[in-house]
Amino acid sequence: MKNIIIVLFLLTPIVVFASPQFGDRFIINNDTILLNHYPLESFIEKNKSNPLSIELRKNDISLYTVRGYQATWKIHNDSLFLIDVGVDRKILELGFGKHYKNGVVFAYWFKEKLFIPDGERLNNNPYWNVCKYEIEYLFKKGKLKKRRTYLI
Repeated sequence: MKNIIIVLFLLTPIVVFASPQFGDRFIINNDTILLNHYPLESFIEKNKSNPLSIELRKNDISLYTVRGYQATWKIHNDSLFLIDVGVDRKILELGFGKHYKNGVVFAYWFKEKLFIPDGERLNNNPYWNVCKYEIEYLFKKGKLKKRRTYLI
């Protein structure tokens, strides 16, 4: 009997579902889009003893944000800015010093590409947005260097 139960257990498919993660918000023109990328992570990884990094790692982790935060970003005058990350403004000021001005942070550390889905949505997958177009933004030290649109 014990062997039958073990065999049945081994033959039973195990289905596991993960919860989709909320992406960071990206404001462009008057639209807010969820990113499939997390620009603040590279800062946190390089600055683990920074007050902001410490504060963000203390935040509650939920099923939808295992990072413990959801940041909001905006491009203004070809520069990338952190608008909000859900912590007290004093922590932002402590964490970013001179880069924190007028309630926003210039993303001076960011030197990567962001891919923004655009146009008609082609899938119904909560984990990854696939749209008719994808816009590539290339940043170097927080400055927009190139913008390219791709047809998917």
